[in-house]
Amino acid sequence: MTAMTQQVNLLIDDLLPKRQLFGAMHAVASASGFVAILIAISVHTLVDISRLTGQLDGLTRQLATLADANAKARASVNSVEDPRLAARVADLRAQLKSRTALEAALAGEVRTRSRGFSAHLDGLAANSLQGLWLTEVQLSGGGVRMRLDGMTIDPILVPRFLKNLGRNEAFAGHRFDTFELAADETGALHFTITGPDEDAR
Repeated sequence: MTAMTQQVNLLIDDLLPKRQLFGAMHAVASASGFVAILIAISVHTLVDISRLTGQLDGLTRQLATLADANAKARASVNSVEDPRLAARVADLRAQLKSRTALEAALAGEVRTRSRGFSAHLDGLAANSLQGLWLTEVQLSGGGVRMRLDGMTIDPILVPRFLKNLGRNEAFAGHRFDTFELAADETGALHFTITGPDEDAR
């Protein structure tokens, strides 16, 4: 039995796959689709622009209406002015100015005026002790410096008297620097309290 063989050349041009390019119909169809997409986008954009333009026109008209109403309101407010009310306002301003000047003048006078001694004398009277007498009171500088002379039957009463004075508002914070106590020929106790010293101030 005889075997038959046949050789096939697979590299010949007839057996190679053929490349088919897009034809003219495909090109036309692709271009038409692209143009249709562009037209749709353009139409959508034009619709949006038209809608926004309409809204802008509406807002512009509203702003014009509000501006006109505002101008009319301002004109009506400025045109209506009561002469009596204006005169009353001017009079009140003049009164306020004069009162302010008067208050400033009075405040300056109070600051420059020296303090009186009534509060100190009231404090001395309110803190008197039985067995202790003041024989002389000297106040200077509006009560800044003072000298108290007196007599007592018990030397313990003098510091008690000073302690009570310290609780009084007129003597609060006052400092006495000198204290003298001496007995005379009769045995009576004389005291002198001064302060603050001139050098210590």
